[in-house]
Amino acid sequence: KNILVPHQWTSWSNGQPSQHDIAIEPSTDANTTPSFIAEFEIYIGTNAPSTSPTTDPDRIIGLLEAKREYLLSGEPKVFPKDNLILSQQRNGNLVLTRNGTVVWETGRDLSNGKYFTYINGGSNMITKRGTPDARGPTVFSTRGNNVDGDYFLGLNPDDTVSVYAGKSKNPGFQVWNSASGTVTKSPSVAPSTSQTPTFTQIPSANPTNASTSTISQS
Repeated sequence: KNILVPHQWTSWSNGQPSQHDIAIEPSTDANTTPSFIAEFEIYIGTNAPSTSPTTDPDRIIGLLEAKREYLLSGEPKVFPKDNLILSQQRNGNLVLTRNGTVVWETGRDLSNGKYFTYINGGSNMITKRGTPDARGPTVFSTRGNNVDGDYFLGLNPDDTVSVYAGKSKNPGFQVWNSASGTVTKSPSVAPSTSQTPTFTQIPSANPTNASTSTISQS
């Protein structure tokens, strides 16, 4: 027979508790071993947790920290609260997705192999073939060249990505932006004209225009 389990929640219309029953019907198969089938929760009203990304209009989401992290092929970095995944693909492409949809990518489409991405102490974000212990040629670079310090890759509210000075909890000036592709010098360095990185195209079976900056650099 059905098992009636009393379940109470607050009636948000009048603020009074009301009782409801949940019917759980066991299997009629005598050979079936009782087992856990599913777990669920019911949320009512404004206290229900949100599954949507944070919508703070001024929030910059830190994705990759300089001098601390190497993003390797096959080892994506997951941001569950924001439904984001940053992954270094085995064709050299660095990709940021939200719920499976591409937000930004460097656009590399090279031969299958090992690649890794990192930000050095001079603000340059670089993707290289190989591994941190066996480095090959550079396949993507933002051409940052600032004083040694803390830098990070961040996702902006407009879904562009930037390399910033500082740390994600306290970002400083913007060094590089994916939309403009420009490189900015640190205020502590002698002023120089911002430059748009040039291309040294690496042969690709399926070229793409998704990237705005890639050079061959050690």
